[in-house]
Amino acid sequence: MASRAHATHITAETWFTIEALTHDGRGLAYHHKTPYFIDNALPQERVQIKILQEQAQGIEARACAWEQTSPQRVLPSCAHYAACGGCQLQHLAIEAQRLHKKAHLAQQLRPLSKKVTQKVVASQLSLKRKPPKKMGPLQSQLPEIQVLTSPAWGYRRRARLGVKWTRTGELLIGFREAKSAHLTGIHACPVLDPRLNALLPSLYTLIPELECKRTLGHLELIAGDAHLGLLVRHLKPLSHRDLQAWRAWGKQHQVALWWQDAQAVTQDPDNSFSLSYQVLDGIALQFQPADFIQVNASINQELVQAVLAALNPQAKMRVLDLFSGLGNFALPLAAQGAQVTAVEGLESLVARGQANAQTYDLAIKWHCADLYQTDAVQTLLNKTQWDAVVLDPPRTGARLVCQNLHPRQVAQVVYISCHPATFARDAQALLTQGYQLQSLAMADMFPQTAHAEVFAHFVPA
Repeated sequence: MASRAHATHITAETWFTIEALTHDGRGLAYHHKTPYFIDNALPQERVQIKILQEQAQGIEARACAWEQTSPQRVLPSCAHYAACGGCQLQHLAIEAQRLHKKAHLAQQLRPLSKKVTQKVVASQLSLKRKPPKKMGPLQSQLPEIQVLTSPAWGYRRRARLGVKWTRTGELLIGFREAKSAHLTGIHACPVLDPRLNALLPSLYTLIPELECKRTLGHLELIAGDAHLGLLVRHLKPLSHRDLQAWRAWGKQHQVALWWQDAQAVTQDPDNSFSLSYQVLDGIALQFQPADFIQVNASINQELVQAVLAALNPQAKMRVLDLFSGLGNFALPLAAQGAQVTAVEGLESLVARGQANAQTYDLAIKWHCADLYQTDAVQTLLNKTQWDAVVLDPPRTGARLVCQNLHPRQVAQVVYISCHPATFARDAQALLTQGYQLQSLAMADMFPQTAHAEVFAHFVPA
């Protein structure tokens, strides 16, 4: 653990010079060779700090005074930013946020670019050519990282809000504070879809009037393209009076309702419409509140177009879509003429995907399989000679799949990742198998946060 003695050297007059920004958006400084990870601090700034916690890797702190500020510093747009744990980068200009995320992705891929360099040297040696004396920057061996962007505000089409009553009887509806179980009550959130944002004041009016107001767990707000939804997590059965109050609220605000208890999620029988979002002109996916969807509609559209542009689907092109979800990529590929097999681990999503495909008379083959089991993966890959595989796994990545892919069997791989570190690990496996990166992009799925996603297209080396 970092020495507590180092922390005791800090006084009210100690100034820290911020040297860099960490992957999670904190300023990095050193004092007596000890790293300090400082919230709300940017490179080039000189700050004084309040120590929050000492950890094995360094000391966590928060900036509380500035002698010098970065030219990239901006005034946060959210009144709750200092306390709420939802955003980490509102104090950094949006273009600088994107450059930081792009640089972090490049850093994650440095071992990958080194492997590319080693393959170049190996191929030269096999041809009895002399390797170059200087290999140049490691990143020069990888394609330029493109950046997919969306509006910086009002992009988030779903959010889970906690509900809590304080000891003094104050109602809090909002997000968890950073690294804390405490809730920050919010009355507006600038990253939320404006239609969802507009519902918050009415919830503060409705909930205090409920009989079961203290047994609500959380609220999940969801925005489809045309309609809104709300999932109510209740810890005890709702009374008839409360159900009628919620239904009256839903009718007034044109919001479809779902209920969640410890066993299941159920749709309110009074709902008169469903939720859906468009993935391609003329094609929309219906979904339920508990289903996974990309929260940023604009970035999702860009990712769909990037997949189509990379693969250029043609009639009879055989595409295996793994971790397919509702059919976010499967339906657009099939609509372009590809013969798509979609595989997902959840039966509920497979059923929803099948229904979506049937709506547009798309002949997609759907399977439910555990893509973290060797037998299941090998059976799927050996089923036929695939022209392309599309991967869109959760944060844990798709290591097993990547280790079993080979250019002789699958000509192209498109990988959409929500975790740059696991993507870098899996990309190493694909390079080892004989692929190379054709194109690469950082998708800014969550502006104002440190989170970044990745789009990558692999082809045979």
